[in-house]
Amino acid sequence: MSNRRIESTCGNNEQNTTIIHAMNSAKHALEGVDEENRPEEYKAVLAKISTFIERHCEHHIVRDYIDVSVEKTIMIEYCTKCLKTYT
Repeated sequence: MSNRRIESTCGNNEQNTTIIHAMNSAKHALEGVDEENRPEEYKAVLAKISTFIERHCEHHIVRDYIDVSVEKTIMIEYCTKCLKTYT
């Protein structure tokens, strides 16, 4: 699926963001099943969702700092739309 296809399907950036959020929610729900219990078709659906998100998310990357302990904070970067993390 090309970027033109999602643009014509979604119509605008707000709709694109809504679709990415919905796909990310579906991905998160599907990832709740233990990997060893996922049939091949299930894995294929999960892979297609992941590919869709990667191809069509117009990433908005932010930098944030999280506390990992009382003395230590680490920097993280992530997309506010699809929640992909970057290192």
